[in-house]
Amino acid sequence: MTQAFITQLKNIVGNAQVLTGERSTERYRKGFRSGGGKALAVVFLPVCCNCGRSCKPASPPIRL
Repeated sequence: MTQAFITQLKNIVGNAQVLTGERSTERYRKGFRSGGGKALAVVFLPVCCNCGRSCKPASPPIRL
């Protein structure tokens, strides 16, 4: 993913609905008991139908 893709996400769902950076995404990247991983962005979709529009520009596909 690139900065252009993150900008597209912000245009679709709104700036406040897209978190980027280590600190702001930390609680969404770590499991309660175990696990963890990296994320370039955490996106909150206000309406389920936005999912298709938000994920379409991604290559490779995004895991939800």
